Amino acid sequence: MKRMKFLMMWCLMGAGVWSSTLWAQSSQEFEVQFQKLPHEAEGHLSAVFEIEEFQQTPFVSLSAYVMQAGLELELKFRLKSGNNWSEWQSLELNHEGETPDRTTFFAPYIEENFEAIQFASESFTAEEVVFRLYFPLESSAAEPKMKAANDTLCSCRKPAYCGRDCWCPSGNCPKNPTPSYTTPTHIIIHHSAGSSVSNNWPAVVKAIWDFHVNTNGWSDVGYNWLIDPNGVIYEGRGDSVLGAHFSCMNSGTLGICMLGNFENAQPSFSMISSLSYLIAWEACLENIPPLGGSLHASSQLVLPYISSHRDGNTSTAPNGCPKGTLCPGANLYVLLPGIRQAVANNPCTGSLSTEEVISAGFKLYPNPVQSLLSIEYTSAKSNMKAWEIRHINGQIVKRSRGTNLTSQEINVSDLSEGIYLFHLELEDGAFHQQLFVKN
Repeated sequence: MKRMKFLMMWCLMGAGVWSSTLWAQSSQEFEVQFQKLPHEAEGHLSAVFEIEEFQQTPFVSLSAYVMQAGLELELKFRLKSGNNWSEWQSLELNHEGETPDRTTFFAPYIEENFEAIQFASESFTAEEVVFRLYFPLESSAAEPKMKAANDTLCSCRKPAYCGRDCWCPSGNCPKNPTPSYTTPTHIIIHHSAGSSVSNNWPAVVKAIWDFHVNTNGWSDVGYNWLIDPNGVIYEGRGDSVLGAHFSCMNSGTLGICMLGNFENAQPSFSMISSLSYLIAWEACLENIPPLGGSLHASSQLVLPYISSHRDGNTSTAPNGCPKGTLCPGANLYVLLPGIRQAVANNPCTGSLSTEEVISAGFKLYPNPVQSLLSIEYTSAKSNMKAWEIRHINGQIVKRSRGTNLTSQEINVSDLSEGIYLFHLELEDGAFHQQLFVKN
């Protein structure tokens, strides 16, 4: 899509046309007061916003807000391309955000070219609706930034991650300059509930930042970290910064968002593996046990140390605002027990003993290894689904998926000498083991 200009045209029922030119670089926000058009099938129509030209962008993000909380309003939009209008599409009411002073809406990302856009409301409202089009432009698919290890803090290394200058190289997605901090006692897992497929995940992170900051009215992206289906970790608010993700009960939490809708899709092995390593780092850094639970003071609930957004639904804390969310989706929620165990099994949070490895029927040999590494799983109760080798700093160096694997040889002669982490996914769980490669 090219650089764009909006021509705002209000058609006032035969009273003439008033127009004004509005320019946009990466976003456009405008106020709409719907006209009462009783003979229109869609109820009440907005202006037509004509678009003259576009700048290269992977998609356009559309959202809206009304400065009134709890408003029941159905909003629609349609796109014009050539001389043809698309069918009307609905904007979704945002049930996930903490927006006590407003009602917010969002739409699926717009990936096709269009020349004009129009909005409709099935019921009339005297309130102004602010619509926002955001153009993330091309975001660099840069290599994740490598964080230097700090062994004085804990034995776990911080995984490789894509910092803000990686997912927002233009620098126009600033952090909150005056953040509030918290000491996390619980880690909360989320999903973005958006598309599970993208050719540009950094742009998706930018669009989430824009929705949270400019539509929800927050000071920054709501999560501390985000992870895409390729396993890339993105910096949000970062370590120990108070987030906006757990139903107004954010004190004492750290939020990690998995990009995708896991009520419908399945989370990938790579993103679950990255999640396990990231949680291991944070659990080590903040002294949070991977297994078990405790009272979370802000929600007044006894929660697992590694919990999900929906685990706060039953809170009756006076400061809370739970809305019955399904986050992080059924297909991710069911994996949480295995994720907790995988973190507990991580060598940096507690290595498996020889007896534990043997009882699991899992063999990794020779270790140390120079060239060919053999993996074998002999238990009849389960089958290997995937394996992955990461450098001790968290960077993925080798991976494979398979069906009903029983043994395999891996050539590691191209790896530098050092310590690696071997991660194995089974049908009934996951295991980690430290691996030594020597030249």
